[in-house]
Amino acid sequence: MAPPLLRRFLEDAVREALADTPVVAVNGAHQVGTRTLVAQVTTDLGGQIVTLDDRANVTPPSPIQTASSMDDRTRSSSMRSSASPI
Repeated sequence: MAPPLLRRFLEDAVREALADTPVVAVNGAHQVGTRTLVAQVTTDLGGQIVTLDDRANVTPPSPIQTASSMDDRTRSSSMRSSASPI
């Protein structure tokens, strides 16, 4: 039988953040226990883990989304610079 997990220093902060926020990002260096902390809290609260380490969860912006997010001045400037000379 595996020994019980130690209570993480930031566990209370994550639980407090989840009390009023539906999504909480936990960022940390590799091999310091961030995934263990998230798994422990998520299991206790019945939540779902979504990791950006899984490429299926990361969607690159399409060229249409990128173009539509530019302001009018930037869009018209980039259109002028890409137009072929007459």
